[in-house]
Amino acid sequence: MRSPHFGVDSTSQPSPSNGEKESLKQRILAGISAFRGEEAAAPHDGASTLTTNDFLVHNRSSRSSSPTRGARGDFGTFSEASFATGGKAATRLEALEAASPITQTDPSSKLPMEAFAPFFTFGCLVLFLMPILQVVYLNGDVDAQFWISSWLGEIAALLPLLFIGSFFLHVKLGKPQRLVVLSCVVVPSMVLMGMGRLLVQGAADAAEGLADAKCDALAEKQDLQDAWDAAKDLLERCTAAGEASADRGVQWCSQYEAKREHHKTRWDYLRSAEERHSCRGWCELGRPIWGSEVPAQDSCSSAVARSLVRKVKRTAVQVELYSVFILAACAVALMVPFVTNRSGLSIR
Repeated sequence: MRSPHFGVDSTSQPSPSNGEKESLKQRILAGISAFRGEEAAAPHDGASTLTTNDFLVHNRSSRSSSPTRGARGDFGTFSEASFATGGKAATRLEALEAASPITQTDPSSKLPMEAFAPFFTFGCLVLFLMPILQVVYLNGDVDAQFWISSWLGEIAALLPLLFIGSFFLHVKLGKPQRLVVLSCVVVPSMVLMGMGRLLVQGAADAAEGLADAKCDALAEKQDLQDAWDAAKDLLERCTAAGEASADRGVQWCSQYEAKREHHKTRWDYLRSAEERHSCRGWCELGRPIWGSEVPAQDSCSSAVARSLVRKVKRTAVQVELYSVFILAACAVALMVPFVTNRSGLSIR
């Protein structure tokens, strides 16, 4: 009779001989040994020989002799013997795949750790790069340095060293360390959150005092007014002597460098504020001292106050909120296993 398998007569299909089966087995074992870099395995006895091809041969013969084969086509019913043989062959194939070096995974292998360490370090750098750069950027702002602090950006620039240290520690220990992972997330978040809070509070306090109409609202504000008055007096004397003019500025006076030794920090800041904010005077609108040709509509103290609010405070609020968000996300991630265990849930 003709088999439903592609119209091929099953009786014309000769069964493979024992020699062919043995040759096929030896080829499979030799291929596994070649992948492992070993020599071809020695011949096995009949009891321990892999019978992968037996399953195919048995199923071919059983399908052709099945009574329901003609009605169901390729999806005929197998006998119990074919299922038993198929189960054994499947088990042997699984064992063969497990022994193969392509699918074999050694728990002690260093490859997972070699991947975890750089990816974790890169993730931390990406996560904290934006707030770190924002703090460093504010550290370079002249107004933030003068009125708040000049060391916050230096500390923020050292935070990536923590991530680099965690990379070498993970590589050395060969497995993730929970304390190190938490430290790389919690410590930078808390440091940046504290820096953001200091910048926000410092900018708000300084802006409030600088925007006040009274010159003695802040001690440093009054000192800057005294320094501005000294520069104004020197400019007037130099102008009267023909050494300088309002267009050229007080820096052209012959006595400027000598007088500058007594007011170096404040004169440098007043000159910078006049040039950066296009302002005149300090507590009140006055004349240009350093020869600014840009028309001004406000005093320098008011211009600095607006800069602290619009630039420094706004950026510092972003750093603070970002750090709080990271801490909240970390706390939620730590609470999930505890909550699921208490409620009997399991998350895979």
